[in-house]
Amino acid sequence: MVRLRDLALLPSGKGRKGAISLFVVSASRNGEFSDVVRQRKEIEVPAPEAGRAATDHLSWEVEVETASPDARISIALYDETGGRAGFRLLKGASAEPSPSR
Repeated sequence: MVRLRDLALLPSGKGRKGAISLFVVSASRNGEFSDVVRQRKEIEVPAPEAGRAATDHLSWEVEVETASPDARISIALYDETGGRAGFRLLKGASAEPSPSR
């Protein structure tokens, strides 16, 4: 989940817009890596809702195939408009995520 206020959204004819890319890769304990999966999303917040967007969140689900249940899953979110990125590492199927940077 990403707070919309943390993304760079530029003025557009209909409100504010931007784009983000989500990158996901998994690695097993024996060193096998999956292919990096990239999903790109364009975001447009209509003008009447632009002020409310400061409290809204953006989320989506992504399915990740792993070689084993103890695989590590790395996630990166890149704000294409603002140039900022955030990272998260998930350790194993039932583990808590590590702190993001």
